[in-house]
Amino acid sequence: MRNCKPGILISNEKLQTRYPYIYACGDVAETVDLISEQRKIHGLYPVAIDHAKTAAYNILGRESEYQRQINMNSLKGLSGRHEGEEIKYKGENVLRKIYVKDNKITGFVLLGDISNSGVYLSLLRKKVDISNFKDQLLSKHFNPGFLAA
Repeated sequence: MRNCKPGILISNEKLQTRYPYIYACGDVAETVDLISEQRKIHGLYPVAIDHAKTAAYNILGRESEYQRQINMNSLKGLSGRHEGEEIKYKGENVLRKIYVKDNKITGFVLLGDISNSGVYLSLLRKKVDISNFKDQLLSKHFNPGFLAA
């Protein structure tokens, strides 16, 4: 494992540091991001919980690898840059944006109506080719049944 900034621990897929009995979790753990595939600190509560579970399983001898995460949170206001095409719906008290690159979801923003957020997150995490139903993603009739088409 390489040298790192003070206070930051580089970990492997089991969240072990270069010392076999020391594990990295939460704000000090640098892991590989699901989308960018770059090492980064996610610094989010749900990620820290996943880190803790993975580390605990490994400490107890139950082999477990960390499932890569994305930077995701619920916010009242957001900013940032997203790459790729933007698919957008804006209505009264609703804003829905999905970012697509190479027919895969790279990010999304849902304000007001958050229906299908779990479906979008699953498509993003699994890097599913959405070309067959891309035009339907923001439809109020879109549901997981489209995935079988």
